[in-house]
Amino acid sequence: MGERLVDFLLARTGRERWLLLALVAVAVPVTIWLAVLEPLLQARAAAAARLQAEARLHAWVLDRRAEALALGRTGNAAGSASGAGAATGPIGVSGLEAALRQGGLREQVSGLARRTDDVIELAFEEVAFAALGAWLADVSPGWGYAIESYRIEPGSRPGTVSAAFTLRPVG
Repeated sequence: MGERLVDFLLARTGRERWLLLALVAVAVPVTIWLAVLEPLLQARAAAAARLQAEARLHAWVLDRRAEALALGRTGNAAGSASGAGAATGPIGVSGLEAALRQGGLREQVSGLARRTDDVIELAFEEVAFAALGAWLADVSPGWGYAIESYRIEPGSRPGTVSAAFTLRPVG
């Protein structure tokens, strides 16, 4: 291999050898940049953007949680003072399905199942984030469930999410 390269270069003029050297000096770094470094930089930028989006979503969820806790405290104080607003038992799968229909979200549900101990798993494949948030805010104070775990991921279209909730009966 080495002999053939030497023979090839010796068969060229000095000018041709300098041009080949310049070509290699430019082609190798450009190839390394395009094949290795640029994809790595793009992947890093995409990961940083996803991380920022997840951090914003997490902050938003924590803010909504704080609001819900504050509303729950004021709602419980008002309810106990008036004697109204007594906690009801869990509404069950059929009650949850009726609330989904009333909120206009039943068609977006991709999974609604009852596990043991009345635990309910609720999943949405592609749902408008604002509609889901409004529905949760509307129905959660009286449904008799606590959100044990949840997963919310961005959807394929702007303003939509994929969401899954595990609901455990309160009490």
